[in-house]
This record gives sequence, C-alpha cells and structure tokens, in this order.
Amino acid sequence: MKNGLTVIALSALLTAGGAFAADKESATQLTADAEAAFKRVAKDTGYQWTSTEGAIKAAKKAIEAGKFDEAEAKAKLAMDMVKATETQAKIEADTWMMRVPK
Repeated sequence: MKNGLTVIALSALLTAGGAFAADKESATQLTADAEAAFKRVAKDTGYQWTSTEGAIKAAKKAIEAGKFDEAEAKAKLAMDMVKATETQAKIEADTWMMRVPK
C-alpha cells in the first residue's frame, strides 16, 4: 500500500511538472509580444534600451535551439525591460524641467 501511494504521488508530481513546461508555441508568442511591445514603446516614447533587443534576440535563438523554457525566461525579461523603459520615459517626461537651470 505504501509503495502504491508513493508511485501515485510521484506520478502526480511528474504530470503536474510537465503541464507547466514551456512549448514552442507559447515561447514564440511571448517573444512576439515582447518584440511588439518594444517597438510600440520605442515609437511612442522615443526610448529604447539596447539590452531589451539583446533579450529578444536571445529568446529567438533559444526557440531555434529548442530551449523553450529559456526562451520564455528571456522573453519575460525583455517584457520587464520594456515596462521599465516605459516607466523611465514617463519619469523623464514629468521631471526634465526640474533639471533645466532657470
């Protein structure tokens, strides 16, 4: 009985772990979303972080290599950088006049 419960528990854990693994479709979509957001923020604000481009390129390279978990991680990093770029642009738009001598 004890061995049977152990087998069931291990099977449930292994199955659950596989359910959260990244696949090509989700990694590709997340990368495309990050790239689109990057372009939109760059167009709207005039701000671009070159490190964001590097993260997007790394995500695409990881997809080509079949490393979908890595690709999603890089795409999420790129998306975080896009949000930070957007925040920086807003802060700069709101505070630049304070730095100009009067």
